[in-house]
Amino acid sequence: MEEIVGREKGLQLSTKDIKKAYKLKALELHPDKKPNNTNAVTDFQKLQASYNILKDEYTRKVFDSDLMIRLKEQQEENLEFEQSDV
Repeated sequence: MEEIVGREKGLQLSTKDIKKAYKLKALELHPDKKPNNTNAVTDFQKLQASYNILKDEYTRKVFDSDLMIRLKEQQEENLEFEQSDV
C-alpha cells in the first residue's frame, strides 16, 4: 500500500509528504489520463483507499502495527516450513 503513494518500507514520512506523494500519483493514475487502460479506475480507487489510511497519523500507525504483526507471523510460518523440510 505504501508503495502506491511512494512511501518506502521503514521510511517515516510526514502527513505533508504523503499528501504530496498522493497528489503526484493521483495525477499519474487518474483514469482520464489513461483512457485505454482497463485497470485505470481500479488502480485509482486503490490509490484513494491507500491514501485514506496513510493520511491520518493514527490509522497509519494502526496499519503499520498490523503489518508488522502479519510479517512476523509470516516469517515464523516460513521458518516452521523450512524446518519441516529438513
